[in-house]
Amino acid sequence: MPLDIKLGETSHDLEFENFDLSLVKDLDYLIQKVKIKLMMFYKEWFLDTKVGMDYFNVIFGKKRNLNMIDNLIILTITEVKEVTEILEYSSEFDRASRKLTVTFKADSIYGTFSLDEGLTI
Repeated sequence: MPLDIKLGETSHDLEFENFDLSLVKDLDYLIQKVKIKLMMFYKEWFLDTKVGMDYFNVIFGKKRNLNMIDNLIILTITEVKEVTEILEYSSEFDRASRKLTVTFKADSIYGTFSLDEGLTI
């Protein structure tokens, strides 16, 4: 049973309960792991500069390719070893707000889960 320190869903700060760190396990652990992987910039972590999404070269900028962005996001999700299959995936780009909203449903060793994440690009 994998455990991780619980992060706030919107603040991403450490969560405390009665002055102790809160923990997540199983499906909640996996959802948090996928969100962290999607939020990490390529070469951001000094201990392993090969992890993370290549935001600067693929996602940000004027000449972005939405198919390439979708492929990168899907690849990033499926790289999480506990994820067994992406069941549904959609993305919608709002040019006015420069926001890409990604919604997906995936199957995992802990069960099925869904995420609805927005990225400003």
